[in-house]
Amino acid sequence: HYNIRTRFYRHYNIRTRRNGDYNIRTRCYRHYNIRTRRYRHYNFRTREHRHDNIRTREYRHYNIRTRRNGDYNIRTRCYRHYNIRTRRNGDYNIRTRCYRHYNIR
Repeated sequence: HYNIRTRFYRHYNIRTRRNGDYNIRTRCYRHYNIRTRRYRHYNFRTREHRHDNIRTREYRHYNIRTRRNGDYNIRTRCYRHYNIRTRRNGDYNIRTRCYRHYNIR
């Protein structure tokens, strides 16, 4: 990045490499769906093998079977819009929002 981040970096314009050129985002980069090279590596390499429900890179386009509330339900849309039971630290916790907002491995 060309800009120097401070504590209040999300209030600045942040330059980010996307699709081979530089675009300027005017708000916090966490609130955008902009794939940088580092984020794409994290997205397709790490999170792919994190849960059993994630099949391929296009996993959000499939019906995903996911254990929820003790039985199996079929999701017809992206599973991140649902309450998802996810195995974390050896037991099941219920997340009520998008898993991107959590640091669950």
